[in-house]
Amino acid sequence: MRKLIMLFLVLTGAFALAAGEEWRSTSLRLNGTVPDWLVVGPLPNGNPGSPHGYNCIGYFMDYLSAKGGESQAVPADGDSLSAAGSKPLIWDYTTSDSAGFLDFLTNFGADDRTPYVAYAFSRVNVPSAREAILKVRSDDGVRIWLNGQLIHDKHKGRTVTEEADQIRIDLRAGDNRILAKVDQGAGGWGLAIVVVGRDGKPFPDAASRVRILASREGKIKSFQLQLTPFVRNGPEGPRQILAGLVRSSGLQNVVCKISRPGWPQPASISLGNVPAGPQHITLAVPLVLSDSPARVMLESDSDSKEIKSFLLKRPRKWQLFLVQHTHTDIGYTKSQEEMLAEYFRYIDYALDYCDRTDAYPDDAKFRWTCETSWAVREYLLRRPVPQVDRLRKRIREGRIEVTGMLLNMSELASENAIAASLQPIREFKRLGIPVVTAMQNDVNGAAWALTDYLGDAGVRYLTMGINRTRSILPFDRPTVFWWESPSGKRIMAFRADHYMTADAFLPAGSPGAIGEEQLRDYLMNLEEKKYPFDCISVQYMGYPTDNSPPALSATDAVKKWNETYLWPKLRLATAREFLD
Repeated sequence: MRKLIMLFLVLTGAFALAAGEEWRSTSLRLNGTVPDWLVVGPLPNGNPGSPHGYNCIGYFMDYLSAKGGESQAVPADGDSLSAAGSKPLIWDYTTSDSAGFLDFLTNFGADDRTPYVAYAFSRVNVPSAREAILKVRSDDGVRIWLNGQLIHDKHKGRTVTEEADQIRIDLRAGDNRILAKVDQGAGGWGLAIVVVGRDGKPFPDAASRVRILASREGKIKSFQLQLTPFVRNGPEGPRQILAGLVRSSGLQNVVCKISRPGWPQPASISLGNVPAGPQHITLAVPLVLSDSPARVMLESDSDSKEIKSFLLKRPRKWQLFLVQHTHTDIGYTKSQEEMLAEYFRYIDYALDYCDRTDAYPDDAKFRWTCETSWAVREYLLRRPVPQVDRLRKRIREGRIEVTGMLLNMSELASENAIAASLQPIREFKRLGIPVVTAMQNDVNGAAWALTDYLGDAGVRYLTMGINRTRSILPFDRPTVFWWESPSGKRIMAFRADHYMTADAFLPAGSPGAIGEEQLRDYLMNLEEKKYPFDCISVQYMGYPTDNSPPALSATDAVKKWNETYLWPKLRLATAREFLD
């Protein structure tokens, strides 16, 4: 009996709570993801700008040595951590999203360029011992300790979209301590952990457990708000969209109230319950017609936070011309013999897609730009007359545009080579096919002789899709300018963004919605760089790869977007429309 009593005392001591602490326990989600975590960071990892790998000294440094080391970590909410080269940090309670992802950038408000490391800790509780699989996705490298044992170490630059690492583990009855250490090179930074059985099925009786401070529960740690370029249609009229970020330990019955001069009463937006950790919120307020300061109050049952002066600005009336094309990459990917048959099919697909969207609103009708003249010239020579007639009809309607460059030419091309490469323009004009635009993609330069020869051929515009991976980026933003030759002839040139920029927010190949966050970030970046116009041309491909076939997926996405939003307006366009 005495031995049983001593064992009971040891066990209860191991799980004893300090004054003011309580357990937070949540069942693992149906997908096996772990909801509850304690996180701490960011901690130093190396020199900014250095490559991921040998530079990541923080990944190999035990920042928890003062508390017994990484293998013995048992932190609680509010525990402090001091490390050389870092300000004092606090272990903070947070929750992963529904996919199990912990976004360290938003948890810590960190930038995406500085190398960091962070820790995440949780307990997975099961009523009986069992075999399991731990699935780990991380951005970038990750170390995992289970019950004090290092069970996984993968120091690699990667994203969380890559295939998960799978580790066979044995869970003991009761709590199983999981400590993860994740480092950051650049870009995204985060972790996702899944615990399932060896058969891949989740455990319905498993839960995550962490110790939290009652005094920190229900507290708003920070509240940030920013403008977006979005104006949404609604039954009560246009609504301007604001984006917020709330960091808290979990809030109940949250309401955001915004007041400004000229409004008869504050705009009140109910947000319901807000989970712990960083949570993105969306606020729809009446459209403002002039800039003015506003007062913002975030209230919950347990706490409140005020932004005393927030500048509510009139949104710009953005219009995006979305230009779909196929990037012709002869030599780098395939030979012209292999690619020509594919390009014939691509033009056939484009004609069919025009037919299928004839009844769509004009902005959502399928349009396609032939990036180079090579495949079009061969199509006109080799395809059946009915197909050629279909192509000529769609060109006349402005649904398909033929451009003037034979291929994406080197800026070192001679004058004779340039002159010869533009001969298809004469053939097209003889057939009644207009060519007013030249398109140069993936080559950040052009022979100066182009200015003379394009003008002589009747081409008015040159649009260039930039690839900055191996070259210097001209100008700090998309720029329209007059490009003048030594002879005094000039052509209107447009330095666009990357030739696949819009693939970041358009559905790729299959039905889907517009990526609001990516579109918002793109437009806000233009505003920060003081782009002077309210319209811009943005290129994309049906699938985000070279020599891609055209795709129909953007038509429904643009149609639905324009039905939902007043601004920005999206239009599927050809290359010349923006410059016209």
